[in-house]
Amino acid sequence: MNVLQQHTALPTYAAFISYRHLPQDTEVAQAVQRAIEGFRLPRGVASAQRAGEGGLGHEPEKAGRTASGRSSRRLGKCFRDEDELAATHSLPESIHSALEQASSLVLICSPETKESDWVRREVDTFVKLHGRERVICVLAAGDSATSIPPYLRTALVPDADGVLRRMPAEPLAADLRPESKAKRKAELLRIVAAVAGCNFDDLRQRERARRIRRSAIAVIGTLAFIALVGSLALHASSSNREALIAESTALAAQAREHLSQGERIQAVETALSALPTSEHSLDRPLVPEAEEALAEALTVYSDVDTLWRPKFTIDASAPITQFCADTMGTWVATLDKSGTVSLWDGENGKLRSEIDLHVMASESAEFNVDEWGIFPGGTNRILVGNRAETGDFAAFDARTGEWLWSYDDACVSALSMDGGGVFCAVFTIMENGSLALSIFNTETGDVEAMQETDNFGLRRTEAFLPGCFSLDEGIAAVGTGNCALCFNLNEKQNYLVKELGAVDTVINSLVAAPGTLLAGSLDISSGPKDFSGLDVPYEFEANVIPITDRDPLWEAKGTIDQTVLSKGGQDLFYHGDPTVQCLLQAETLAAVCTTGQTILALSCSDGQELYRQDFEASIVGASSLYHRDIEAHENPPIFIALSDGTIDVRATSDDPLDHSNTWQALLPSPIDAATFAPAAEDGVEVIARSASQPERLYGYQYIMSSRYSERNLSLDELIAKAHELLGDS
Repeated sequence: MNVLQQHTALPTYAAFISYRHLPQDTEVAQAVQRAIEGFRLPRGVASAQRAGEGGLGHEPEKAGRTASGRSSRRLGKCFRDEDELAATHSLPESIHSALEQASSLVLICSPETKESDWVRREVDTFVKLHGRERVICVLAAGDSATSIPPYLRTALVPDADGVLRRMPAEPLAADLRPESKAKRKAELLRIVAAVAGCNFDDLRQRERARRIRRSAIAVIGTLAFIALVGSLALHASSSNREALIAESTALAAQAREHLSQGERIQAVETALSALPTSEHSLDRPLVPEAEEALAEALTVYSDVDTLWRPKFTIDASAPITQFCADTMGTWVATLDKSGTVSLWDGENGKLRSEIDLHVMASESAEFNVDEWGIFPGGTNRILVGNRAETGDFAAFDARTGEWLWSYDDACVSALSMDGGGVFCAVFTIMENGSLALSIFNTETGDVEAMQETDNFGLRRTEAFLPGCFSLDEGIAAVGTGNCALCFNLNEKQNYLVKELGAVDTVINSLVAAPGTLLAGSLDISSGPKDFSGLDVPYEFEANVIPITDRDPLWEAKGTIDQTVLSKGGQDLFYHGDPTVQCLLQAETLAAVCTTGQTILALSCSDGQELYRQDFEASIVGASSLYHRDIEAHENPPIFIALSDGTIDVRATSDDPLDHSNTWQALLPSPIDAATFAPAAEDGVEVIARSASQPERLYGYQYIMSSRYSERNLSLDELIAKAHELLGDS
């Protein structure tokens, strides 16, 4: 048999395409096959590939050669089986042979892919033959969490001790879902680059250069025609200018509409599209409305109407169950119902990285996203824990999603950070009914100290428990029912069970203030637990640290109505369980407490009411500028978020009748949860979850006056700021 006949009998495939034989998956598989087989590599790329510089391309000695030995810039044929294979325990010989001869494997991914045993066997066989780095995933439907098979989303990675641990992995993926048609050409080129073993950006630039050369030939051929109709073009140019002015004016209005909905980044992008690329560019007329819209979206000038300005919106792929942010506002983390932890840029709301909790979950237990929690873990760290002992306790870099350390199958009943941002207290309800305290160094993952109580018959709960932790005060405490289990950190194995309120009282929050433990609790004995309860007793109290059996230092009691409020025809649910939100350094140290629609500032020393304000909606969150070394201020601000979407700034000396609207803003929708970044560089930030769109977060910032520009910026300066915000290179 001659060489040509051998090639015909045993061809080498550029790619093996594995997929479920479903209509949508088949259409994507056909498109990928056409793209690979029909693509001609640019000369520079082809020669580099033939020199063996490609990582995922053909073998160097076979690349770019036809059967006759002539150089070719075609990638070659793909193997795509067109028949659904019958059930059997082994792959047919033809499939196995094709997998042996394929340089890469393209896996078409949809939610049904993981159900196919044949696809799994094809992938496993290819990985054994060539390694998993040559597997290219293509999304045809769903998302990466639901469509890319779990066996490709993890990998065995050695930790610092050389022990192999199964960790999240991110296989190369292209997006060919129907909703991504706008970027279909780029995504197909990404697949071609991976198959060819080329750098995607390099291939894209060379392909663009090739198109430009082809276009140049056509342009030269039409120059004579353009000269002939030049006089007509002059008139057309005038009409085109008028059309561009009208378009820019409409885009400027659209940018302002985006901004009114809190969509600042979309507003910046839209305003940029309405402007020329620079002050001296002739590609588009300069419309003043568009320049003003860009300046408004960039918040470079002060606004006489409000001190609150939109910063970003975040849209997760599924309803958000939890979210948190660091105090500096540099990152935001969300946990959604799909079990994905997403890490977002705190400046522009862009997605940085994702963590799949299914990878961290125990294989023996059914996954339940409600058992998981995310917590700020200090500077640029996020902690992930499970309260049912069905998953790992781990730390990740909040900027990159990089795994830092973890403990297998750990139970986190409650978690609290120390104010220093390095150590955290993890409380665990043990199987024997006792409570264990572990103090972790979040930078290293080391356990610095441990204590455990006697058996109190405690049972694991369906929610994370309230807790607090302060190394300065030497206390770690957690609330369960009406009791606070308080550990004295200055003495080994020293703890006290402190009853707060009546038997039916439920502790909602604990805060360790200098010298005192503050608590907020609700008495659920007098009414139902739903939103129809009226005159439900609440209590705030303070106890001297170290905790003893002595009576409380002070108590502040009252009642609230757990009701559904309605404003403007829209239901606003109650979100106001008694909570000690933060501390406030007024002339005396105070606790900012909220309950229902009421906010209170109570003196930490004697419980005296320093400030009180009632609102029309329940209070979702509150914050202040307090830190331990802050100096006393006679009129410190309090930042407030209400369930109707109002964000506000109040001060203890405010007269409510004189309160200016410039201190307020109304978010685009009601909200049901909020957190604050009080130490953000340009001013306090609030991040709030929309009650009507639970997959959306709004980020707004109370901008200090020093943040604004004192002079008018040029168009080029505005454009440069816009690209910096968008992260454009």
